[in-house]
Amino acid sequence: MPAPTVGRRSASRPPTLRKRLFSWHSWAGFQLALLSFTVLLSGTLAVVGDEIDWLLDENRRIERYQGPPAWTAMQATVRERYPDLPVQALTLGELPTMAAQARLRLADGRPRRLFLDPATGAALGEGHWLSAQRLLRDFHRYLFILPSGLGLPIVTVVAVILAVQLVTGLATVRKWARGLLTLRANRGIRVFLGDFHRSAGLWASWFTALMVVTSLWYFAEWVLHSTGGRAAAPIAAISAPAASPPPLRPLGEYVAAAERAYPGFRATSILFPDGRRAQLVITGRAGDWLVRDRAARVTIDAATARVLAVQRPESLTTLEYLADLADPWHFGDVGGLATKLLWFVFGLLLTALSATGVWLTWRRTRAGASRWHALSGGVLLLSAVFGSGYVLRYLG
Repeated sequence: MPAPTVGRRSASRPPTLRKRLFSWHSWAGFQLALLSFTVLLSGTLAVVGDEIDWLLDENRRIERYQGPPAWTAMQATVRERYPDLPVQALTLGELPTMAAQARLRLADGRPRRLFLDPATGAALGEGHWLSAQRLLRDFHRYLFILPSGLGLPIVTVVAVILAVQLVTGLATVRKWARGLLTLRANRGIRVFLGDFHRSAGLWASWFTALMVVTSLWYFAEWVLHSTGGRAAAPIAAISAPAASPPPLRPLGEYVAAAERAYPGFRATSILFPDGRRAQLVITGRAGDWLVRDRAARVTIDAATARVLAVQRPESLTTLEYLADLADPWHFGDVGGLATKLLWFVFGLLLTALSATGVWLTWRRTRAGASRWHALSGGVLLLSAVFGSGYVLRYLG
């Protein structure tokens, strides 16, 4: 099957393997650029979504604090403010300058946030469930299109595009050392952008490979879930439901019990009993920085504060461990703010590669819009329609 092209090609002799690979590279980057650019840009912004919210909302900002969080004081504040609303979770901020959040459910079923100072337990303000972080993550994950349906597979197409461009790009670049360091700014815009495209692609090759692997893992999870399976460990080790949530003891008792049962464990989030389970679940950190917080968790009897089960990252199955490994490596949470900023910079590089690739291909071929551009535009239009419903669902 001949390789697709985006412009005219001489038919005097068959193309070499390198030219054929370059043709595939140009085609994938040009014809599907609208979808790729949108997904890459939203993912790049999603990396720093919490930081964007911190900048935009003063209720999320606190003085840097040290020492154990005031779990019981935060619990008392939530009870005093909303005595009749069920609390779903209480979570610390990712950074010492970010407020803790209590997630509640309103009478109409919509979630609500209450921001708290973890040092004193004082209320700082309230907010909708919608936020920059939530909007960007959900848009990047499934474009708001049927979260359990076609949205994630559509986004996965971008991972396939990145894989094609990574392989074909590396295979067609000559003299890698020169390509890494060459950036000619005195030869015109085309030469400069060509050098930038080549150099940035080489420097970001490790990051591109990481995005491809983690994205394909998300697709594998989606397939597994769609066929009735699951990769992630259950939220609670014991999931016996309760007719009504039991009365809670002071949260400090649960945290202390969890830390006694799991030496080295540091609680970062508490999931409250609900209609699906009668237990309280505490998640946190316990030394394995490769995985997200929920890989380490303690299940506790809400009525007695007795520890029922301890889950350690090393006790997870391979699939369960991979499920908790993907998010930190996809969004750069493995090393705190430093790695998030690194991921943000390389995400911008990938986004710039998508834009410069389109311009360079157009400059070389003068190719116009095609049915692939129309298809990408249709997908994004569908995303806008579903996105309107998504926003109204929480704000309506």
